[in-house]
Amino acid sequence: MRTFIVTLILSIVLCYLAFNALSGDQGLARWTALQKQEKELILVLEGIQQEKSLVEARIQRLSPESLDLDYVEELARRKLAYARKDEIILSLDEH
Repeated sequence: MRTFIVTLILSIVLCYLAFNALSGDQGLARWTALQKQEKELILVLEGIQQEKSLVEARIQRLSPESLDLDYVEELARRKLAYARKDEIILSLDEH
C-alpha cells in the first residue's frame, strides 16, 4: 500500500512537471511563440536599419561639408514645385 501511495504521488508530480514543461509560462509552447516573435522583430529591425541608412545618406548629401547641389535642386523641384522660367510643369497622378 505504501509503494502505491509513493508511486501515485510521484506520478502526480511527474504529470505536473510535464504539464508545466509543455504549457507553462516558460514551457515549450511559450518558447515557440517567443521564437516566432523574435523572427518578426528581427525583420522589423532590418527594415528600420535600412530606413535609417537611407535617411543618413540624405543627411550626408545635405551636410555643408559635402553638399550635393543636384540633390538640393531635386528636393526644391519636388517639395516646393520649383521650376525654371523656360520649363513647363506637368502634374501626373502617382497612382
